[in-house]
Amino acid sequence: SMVCLIGSGDATKSTVLTAIEYALCPRYNLQIHDTDFYKCDTSQPFMITVTVGQLDESLMAENRFGCYLRGWNENSGLRDEPEDEDEIVLSIRLRVDETLEPVWEAITDRHEEVRQISSRDREKLGVNWLGSYIDREFAWGRGAALSRTTSQLTGNPENVSGLLAEANRMARGAVAGARDGLESLQAASRTAKTAATRFGVRSKSDYQ
Repeated sequence: SMVCLIGSGDATKSTVLTAIEYALCPRYNLQIHDTDFYKCDTSQPFMITVTVGQLDESLMAENRFGCYLRGWNENSGLRDEPEDEDEIVLSIRLRVDETLEPVWEAITDRHEEVRQISSRDREKLGVNWLGSYIDREFAWGRGAALSRTTSQLTGNPENVSGLLAEANRMARGAVAGARDGLESLQAASRTAKTAATRFGVRSKSDYQ
């Protein structure tokens, strides 16, 4: 299914998306500023709570967040105690106070204490904002959408990292064993060096 936010400019469409991104952010170094607070008033912490389903099985383990799982269905909505017909969901709260240090917590009404959720666990939720840095999401790298999708299809979370490492070794070996066959690239490097010299840029060694 697809959800579309439609509205005029300054109708808070981007604000809603930013709130979701912040609450489920897979990065550990989310930058928060005074301007993220209402009227820049940092005396009161702000909190964003998002409930997500289709959870990774590792998140539902008892030693992870099994005691914090809740239930949801379109007839009854969110229930703190999941029932048989409910989808299993997890409520995650982002809390930021005047220190500007974000804290992510799994919450439920039946437990007063909360459990912090790490960036590694938040990565498993698969949230991405395809905006200014869309190229990053469609490259094979840690946390990228393409890497997670590939890992899910193979059923092995570590598969992509291992394949990329092996491909890198093979590429280095191929280049090392074919130096004489890279004359076209060597010619390009000589051309680049000549062009740079015309602009007054002199290198201490040959381009390779």
